[in-house]
Amino acid sequence: MVYTARLVVIGKTGTDPFVGFVLASGSLPYRRMEIKECLDKKIYVLPREGYERYNIDYPEVDNYACIIGSKTSLERPFISGFNGHMCKRCADNIKDGMRPEMALDSTLFEFRGAPKDARIGGVVYFDNENYLGFLGINDRDRMEKRVKGHKLEDNSARLIYVTDTSDERKVEVPYFNNASDLAKFLTQIMPGMEKVLAGGVCVLREKEMELGVHNIPIGDINKWAKK
Repeated sequence: MVYTARLVVIGKTGTDPFVGFVLASGSLPYRRMEIKECLDKKIYVLPREGYERYNIDYPEVDNYACIIGSKTSLERPFISGFNGHMCKRCADNIKDGMRPEMALDSTLFEFRGAPKDARIGGVVYFDNENYLGFLGINDRDRMEKRVKGHKLEDNSARLIYVTDTSDERKVEVPYFNNASDLAKFLTQIMPGMEKVLAGGVCVLREKEMELGVHNIPIGDINKWAKK
């Protein structure tokens, strides 16, 4: 079994680039994802309805954007994905004119995380007729901070997860014409993933953005959470 805690994915479904985020938690299991569309495309982590009291001592983990899709200062699309409030900081820096990979690096430098709680993030953006993708980590246990570029190949992805930041594995991704179906696939992307709560994704389709989420049914979560 693999406990990922949180997982960031960059890649392509078919020829469409995407950024995904998967949330897993053994200690705070009653959370979900929700789409919020305003000027930007956003997916938020929020408490499960009816279970708010379980997370009352940890408000900082219950209301944050884990994925943001927007446009750079040059009006080119980008997507940012992070485990925590750093997603907004990264997206704001990109919109203010910072190159996305530099914004990723700067955000990881400012938010170093805590022992046994590494920070991970990813960005995908359109630049000079090509889509570029980067994954980054700041892991205090391993004393490592890095940002690495990856070629976005059709029907494949790169992922990174909190509990083993040394593992940037490549995986195959089928084509999904519905973003929520892709989000569900991401919750099962690694064999034996456990304590998964939800998955979210933002897909760039012909320079338009489509959001999708998949929340694990509460009955399935209670099977292990109440133990």
